[in-house]
Amino acid sequence: MGSGTPFKSHPPPEGRGSVAPGPLGAPVTSIASIASTASSSSNAPALAGLTPLPAGAEQRRIAELRSERGSLDMFAPPHMLVTRAVGHLDTSMAEEWIRRSPRLFTSTRPIAIFNDWDLLESYDSKARTILTEWVLDHRTKIEGAWFLTGSRMVAMGVAVAGAATAIAGITLNASLNRPRWETLLRERLAEGDVMQTRP
Repeated sequence: MGSGTPFKSHPPPEGRGSVAPGPLGAPVTSIASIASTASSSSNAPALAGLTPLPAGAEQRRIAELRSERGSLDMFAPPHMLVTRAVGHLDTSMAEEWIRRSPRLFTSTRPIAIFNDWDLLESYDSKARTILTEWVLDHRTKIEGAWFLTGSRMVAMGVAVAGAATAIAGITLNASLNRPRWETLLRERLAEGDVMQTRP
């Protein structure tokens, strides 16, 4: 499988949105300007109509990546990484995931990863390898990962990666059940909020 089209950080159309540092210092583009840019390309993934993530899941955005074939958003609630991928996940997105990830590990507590990949249809094989190696490299800092998948190809990819990470003691859980996945995500978000308020 090829390397795919590198992601693009689109400048906002004149008068719509702005580019500014995100909460953790990462440059992000406003949702309004990205939606406008994406709608101008027939090959861009549809951004409208996405199922909203549970409250609190989209706090502390650390990446907002777009290519002609797909998109990847990354958020960092306390002690967590939450991602949403749509369309195609290419190698450039995986590489940017690696570059943004050090800011996730600011605590001694392992993080939980929740991936809404329900609308992810395909990925570069190199992207899967990069992210699997990232999990293995941070095995003492990652509690586990919970994937919501809608594609058989993506589910198989998670299973292949899970076989490698299981040896290191990290379980990758794939689910086709959105309500169950969202329940687990809400529980973990609530747990993180409690820990943040403890003296």
